[in-house]
Amino acid sequence: MSFWKKIFGSESVGGTRADDASLSPEQLEELSAKPIARNRMDLLWLDPQTFELLAIAGGANILTDDGAGGAHPLQCTPEDIKWAKEVVAYAEEAYKAGQRGDHPAAIRHYREALKLAPGCDNYLMSIGCCYGNMGNKKIGLKYLERAAEISPGNERIRKNLSGLRRII
Repeated sequence: MSFWKKIFGSESVGGTRADDASLSPEQLEELSAKPIARNRMDLLWLDPQTFELLAIAGGANILTDDGAGGAHPLQCTPEDIKWAKEVVAYAEEAYKAGQRGDHPAAIRHYREALKLAPGCDNYLMSIGCCYGNMGNKKIGLKYLERAAEISPGNERIRKNLSGLRRII
């Protein structure tokens, strides 16, 4: 049993876990950021080609997958679409780096995306997976747990979290 759990009955103290001392200030900031608005976060899960369709329509109300097997309406404006395209450009570079096995580069690009989209569940999950693939499972777990906390019904996040927990 940890010191904090013995003293306070919990691993958490003032919103910070006792083992967060191993995280960098940048990681702590990423993990504690207040999430962006749900409509913008949901845009970042869409296929980038869908942005073009939305841009042509000038923004629209569309149905989007809620990550839990259902769908809900997503309201977006042309400004939302422009913002999402900028954010997704970083995520696309991160994805390419991850496909090459260059997980440190992928993390750098996802961090750039997080600067524009703080608390984005998709990018927190992706960073967690990168850390897990690099063998830093404890930090990866923190990112995946934060993504699951933001979007508890998202099946993709839950699967990645469950997979990492199985190998720890």
